Amino acid sequence: MPNPLFERTPYKEKLPLAHGQIAFTIRARLPWHREPHVNVMVEVTQHEPVLAQAKLMSLIYDYDDKFPYKIWTYSLEEIVCEKLRAILQNVKKLHEVGWTRSRARDYYDLWRILSSYKESLNREEILEILPQKCAHKGVSWKAPDDFLNELYLKGIHSSWEKWLAPLTGDALSILKILAQKAKFGFTKILNILPPLRPT
Repeated sequence: MPNPLFERTPYKEKLPLAHGQIAFTIRARLPWHREPHVNVMVEVTQHEPVLAQAKLMSLIYDYDDKFPYKIWTYSLEEIVCEKLRAILQNVKKLHEVGWTRSRARDYYDLWRILSSYKESLNREEILEILPQKCAHKGVSWKAPDDFLNELYLKGIHSSWEKWLAPLTGDALSILKILAQKAKFGFTKILNILPPLRPT
């Protein structure tokens, strides 16, 4: 029987998804609404190996009533590796076909994770997982600057305010930080991986 609070419809990209992902839109009707007003886009990968132990975490819930639910999540180490790998994938695509979708959020997510949790991250696990993640998608790196490709960063700068500013007040300040990479030293992010090894 259909759930009257939720609707799910397939979502079709203009071009086929590269790795057979499943994409759909969930529309939710809150109890005080007559029609669904809340839209959530979901993309599910079917071929991504999970290499670190998943963690059972409590949902963050800021309301007064009790909400004692937990969900399985990626470890932060796995997320860091996937964000770094995604940057390399998009740099590769940019050079192969001349365009790629903006992934400003990958830099933002890395900044946020490493600002808040750097000391608790398992560096050895990241160093072990990242080459495997990269090999699975056919990308590699030789030096920290491979994650800071100038052509790719131009696209990041142009889309940062459009996509991230509405979501976080930090967007503009982080844009300035990334633009001054000598000051920010994006390599500080990669210091999580000393010494940086080529794949």
